[in-house]
Amino acid sequence: MHDSDSIHRMLVSLQAEIRSQLHFNDVWLYLFKESDPNKMELIDFRGEHNGSHAFSDENKSERFQAIQTVDIKDDKWLEEVFSSDTPVFTADARTESRMDKSVVDKMGIVSLLNGLVCLGQEQFGVLCTGSFDDATPITLSKEQLSYFSVLTSLLAVNINRVQSIYLTDVDPLTQINNRKGFVKVASKQLKMATRDKCSVAIVAINIKNFSSVNAKYGHHIGDQVLVHFAAKLSSIIRDSDEAAREAGDCFLLSLYGVSDALSVQHLINKVHFNCNKINFEGVMVHLEFEINFAMFPNDDKELEALIELATNQNNSK
Repeated sequence: MHDSDSIHRMLVSLQAEIRSQLHFNDVWLYLFKESDPNKMELIDFRGEHNGSHAFSDENKSERFQAIQTVDIKDDKWLEEVFSSDTPVFTADARTESRMDKSVVDKMGIVSLLNGLVCLGQEQFGVLCTGSFDDATPITLSKEQLSYFSVLTSLLAVNINRVQSIYLTDVDPLTQINNRKGFVKVASKQLKMATRDKCSVAIVAINIKNFSSVNAKYGHHIGDQVLVHFAAKLSSIIRDSDEAAREAGDCFLLSLYGVSDALSVQHLINKVHFNCNKINFEGVMVHLEFEINFAMFPNDDKELEALIELATNQNNSK
């Protein structure tokens, strides 16, 4: 978990540990909403009830939709979770007086284990695991509860680490700018272009077949493909240009002082021909791209609008 660069990947590691040591197949995580400290939001769910996919609008289990957001006020179970120094466990939630029976019924909860995720006085949320439906209630030992407590502590440390990383301008995986860093640089370029009366191209690059690469070779190779692609991309642009990883398999470029669309197309061709093959540990990965761009000031004069235009165009170059 210490080398995970996202909460989703932390949950993947935790799920394996919990399945091995506690014999529960499902793990899910609530974090406090920034806009309302009395509410927690379901961030991710890993387990049998949604296969191996992250918790998202596309694949969320129906049983979780009703409790995607939880109000911690007047909830006896959560009151104990937040006041306890140790994880709170019930072998059979169906007979647990502190539980909201409507929630138990909707989710089909049988056994439930919750642990406060906190670092010092800072509380991040609640880590949950348990069993559902027709499962036999499970009794956990003191050692198992202590082990889960250690996992919540490690999760808190790593959430704090990841949040600290994302407060900076650099993408932790590829070591090029993230969107925040890109916006800072590109904003300055637009001001300079206004002064110099020249153009700036904002280019959006999407690796179309990255999901297939992950499925075929695994996330380890997938991550290294992103790292190597970012390095290749940085090597083909000028010092006056900027490359960034926006999110996932999406990258952004800002090209300062380009004369016209043909100049941008020349760079796009270099991406197609110079960055389309990644060789890692004897594995040759072939990449396919969707690439679009928008021009300052012709298409728009606002950076966010230019990024939106580049990322949402349908005619890839």
